[in-house]
Amino acid sequence: MIITDQDPAMTKAIAHSLPNTFHRYCSWHIIEKFSTYLNAITYRDFYKDFQQCIWESECPMEFERKWATIVEKASLYNNDWLRSIFEMRNRWVPANVNHIFLAGMSSNQRAESSHAFFKKYVSKKNLLMDFIFQRNEDLAADHVDINEKALLKLPLKMEKQMAKIYTRKIFRKFQDELWQSLITMPQLVRENDTHKVYTVKSSPHDGVHRALEIAYDKGSNFASCSCKKFES
Repeated sequence: MIITDQDPAMTKAIAHSLPNTFHRYCSWHIIEKFSTYLNAITYRDFYKDFQQCIWESECPMEFERKWATIVEKASLYNNDWLRSIFEMRNRWVPANVNHIFLAGMSSNQRAESSHAFFKKYVSKKNLLMDFIFQRNEDLAADHVDINEKALLKLPLKMEKQMAKIYTRKIFRKFQDELWQSLITMPQLVRENDTHKVYTVKSSPHDGVHRALEIAYDKGSNFASCSCKKFES
């Protein structure tokens, strides 16, 4: 996957030079333009609805249904820009692209954010020792990852395996997710010769009320959740 803005020349070049790479448009660039292509009142009244539609839709059909509802409520049928970004939804809307591994990225602004970060903390006044101290902190973190064993919470092979693979920082995130998974309640809803389909409802105590759907392929021994977090 590669993320760029909507530059036509870049789109053409990537398709020609990197035909096996999924080309995603930067969500940040697109969403930033809502304030430009919607009038002030419409932007004020419906921008949050568009945000919710874009980021919280679980599947393409849900996104399209919500989008159509907002367009109807806001009387935006004749907005050419909205129509154009809807037509290219397979390049930037999370629900449409989450089958591709993204490593959590949806924007090419990470590089620009990094530049801004370094400009904030690094200047010509910085001493060489400042960088040495930072490097020392990195080496200390590496030492912990290599030499110290992670504290396991559960007697699960998966947790032991991930403790060996992940850095301590990422392992703690994984461990929290694994812990939360224990309070879910999977329920078989249908089955045929090739697949099983489950719904998973989280405990009402965690504030999540939406049921997710997990499809298990018997032939390939592979399971995929409707959230697509594993794939993306």
